[in-house]
Parts: sequence; C-alpha cells; structure tokens
Amino acid sequence: MRFFYEKAKKEAAEAGREVQEDQFRYSGPKPQTKAAAILMLADGIEAAARTLNDHTQDKLLDLIRKIITDTTEDGQFSECDITLSEINRITYSFLETLSSHYHGRIAYPGFDFNQALHANGNGQG
Repeated sequence: MRFFYEKAKKEAAEAGREVQEDQFRYSGPKPQTKAAAILMLADGIEAAARTLNDHTQDKLLDLIRKIITDTTEDGQFSECDITLSEINRITYSFLETLSSHYHGRIAYPGFDFNQALHANGNGQG
C-alpha cells in the first residue's frame, strides 16, 4: 500500500492537495501469522505490478524488494514470526509467479491468430 500512498502523495503535492496516510493502510491488525503476511504482500505486489509498463524480471524484482522492504520498515511484520530466510524465498516465489504471468509471446510472422479464430467461428467477439 505504501507504493500507492507515495504515488498519491506525489500527485497531491503537484495539485496542491494533501493525502491522508490512513487511507492507504489496511484497516485491520498487523499480520499475526506467516500466511497473513504473505497474503498482505501478495495483494500489494500484484496490484503494484499491474502499474508497471516494463515487466522484465529485473523490474519485477526491484518492485517486489521495494514493497517488502517498505512493509518491513513500516513494522508490519512485528507481530508475526516470519524470518528473513522465508521472506527471501517468498520474494523469489513472487518473482517466478509474476514473470510467468507477464511472459510475452513472440509474434508468428505471416499468421494472425486473432483473424484465424474469427474466421473459424471460435472468436469471442
């Protein structure tokens, strides 16, 4: 959520407005289990990844690390027993998942799959 707070803060400053930080925090308690911490990270990382124009592994890894670092520095893991080793494994699990999700395909020269689908009546539009 910090990612979105910083973005909103920057945009608000440019427009001469203020942003309330509590609008960019989860309303519930800090995560008290590893599973809750992972879900909180997954939610924030997935949402932030959607805002990227460049989904290379380097950019995704930078984003994941930034969000995890910001979350850790904000004290969000102070009530659960997640370790640095586990956070490192989680980092690379998120990277693998997001990399496969945003993996692009090369275009096949001379063949338009969209046109072929519509010609065969298999298109959905």
